[in-house]
Amino acid sequence: MVDADDRGDVLVKFLFKPFGEATPSPIATWTWEIRDRIPFCRILLFSANVMVADVLLEHYGLSLPCEILNKPVHPTELLAKLLTMLGEICADEEFG
Repeated sequence: MVDADDRGDVLVKFLFKPFGEATPSPIATWTWEIRDRIPFCRILLFSANVMVADVLLEHYGLSLPCEILNKPVHPTELLAKLLTMLGEICADEEFG
């Protein structure tokens, strides 16, 4: 598990089976635990299931502290997303 001594700017995770029991709560719990332990870390989730983002948004609205990309993702799209996330971190650290 990740703890507060780990300093990561972006955490990228692939969801193999995003809804083991048809509930998104384990994903939500995991993202909130990471955010609590490393507040400035941005979380990027990948999923092969195109419904992941819809189900998470349906259950949690915009309160979930992560970004979600559905596979397949073109490398330029991934790099653009990571650069945006890193830019947000720099802005938070500079003005926060």
